[in-house]
Amino acid sequence: MSVPSSRRTATAATPTLEIHSWPIRDEGLRGWSPLAVGLLLSILLATSSVGIGAGIVAFILLAIASWRSWVPVRFFLDTRGLRFCLGRRERLLPWPLVAGYRVERHGVTIFPATKGNTGIDALRGIYVPFGDQQDALLALLDDFKGPPVVD
Repeated sequence: MSVPSSRRTATAATPTLEIHSWPIRDEGLRGWSPLAVGLLLSILLATSSVGIGAGIVAFILLAIASWRSWVPVRFFLDTRGLRFCLGRRERLLPWPLVAGYRVERHGVTIFPATKGNTGIDALRGIYVPFGDQQDALLALLDDFKGPPVVD
């Protein structure tokens, strides 16, 4: 099992942490599990009385919902905030708009600030895997956002 490739590059002012994540390639069985579960559910629907059309539609919808498993994503953390790139599309989450982060087993979940504290806020988090940069990622988050959120 390979580890998500990442590298830390230093600029004159501050370091930029770059993490490449492609779970289907990097995480082995854990990366393939969302698509495998979607396939099994689709087969179950297709072989039940619902029909093959429902199975195909279910697989397509589950594949779209689990896009983070099979699409490579690049994360950049620097003084501006968290940037993540999918192909040519890039999104910036500036540090002032980050409410906090939670340390997970294989990465961190970064929570965007919201106007209210609702139960759905946990679903809006951006998961960034550690790769081989766990210490650097946690140090950078601690510098900009302080200690992690504790549940």
